[in-house]
Amino acid sequence: MRKELAVILIILAFGVGVVIGRISFQPNSGAKTVPVKTKIEKKTARVVKPKPRPARHVARRIQHKPVARRPASSRYRADPAAMKKTFGVKVATDPSPTEGTTRPLVLVIEMSDFQCPVCKRAYPPMKQLKKDFPTQVELVFKQLPLPMHRYALPGAVASMAAARQGKFWQYADILFTKWGRFEEPMLEGIARQVGLNLARFRKDVADPLLKARAQTESAAGLAIGARGTPSFLINGKLQVGWASYQSIKYDVNREIKAVKALMAQGKTRHQALIERIRANNPDADLLLKSILMKYFKW
Repeated sequence: MRKELAVILIILAFGVGVVIGRISFQPNSGAKTVPVKTKIEKKTARVVKPKPRPARHVARRIQHKPVARRPASSRYRADPAAMKKTFGVKVATDPSPTEGTTRPLVLVIEMSDFQCPVCKRAYPPMKQLKKDFPTQVELVFKQLPLPMHRYALPGAVASMAAARQGKFWQYADILFTKWGRFEEPMLEGIARQVGLNLARFRKDVADPLLKARAQTESAAGLAIGARGTPSFLINGKLQVGWASYQSIKYDVNREIKAVKALMAQGKTRHQALIERIRANNPDADLLLKSILMKYFKW
């Protein structure tokens, strides 16, 4: 009997609960429902908008002026005063070492330093110009011993002394493979190796005009804007540093086309070369008067 009564009470309680629940959630009942915020809504509600910057900070930002950068095209411009100091200097008038034709469409001037490791790397591929453009390119070697390289000048003078016996390229080939101090025993050892008359070599190395020639070529190179080695002038276009032989070859091919186009208009080869040099170099007037353009046929 007690069990039956308990079951009846449980059923009654459940029924009363259901009835009360329905009454509480009737739409028209006077009860007020409170919306429950989701997690996203709670996070959104907590976001605080940044305060606007004071006017003084904005004013500073507006008034800031960026530092003017030097245009890339002007980084290697000539120093006219330094160049003029090289004019009229008494130097040896020996012909500059050249390879290729003496009637070029493209004139490539290589300014190099025997103590420079990058010059050592650039030297062999540059000689490829003679093979690739035998009738169109003249390669001219000019000395650019940098002041920071203690032994570059003695190496330059020794190579020029070898040139007086017709052995510049053979001497330079070996000198570029050496590293360290270019002192008398080493320089004379190379002279013996390439078959030079040693007495004449010693006399030429001691010639002050030969040393002045190397120094003046170096000063002119620095003054025209070649402030690093190796540097190149390709129909007047200055390239400082070494990228690759393909880069040189690209510029050479471009200049061949440009010179041929001018010649097709009726200009002579020499006139076309001058015009290209003026187009490629903003300091062409100084360049054409300098020692860099002397002592070789073009």
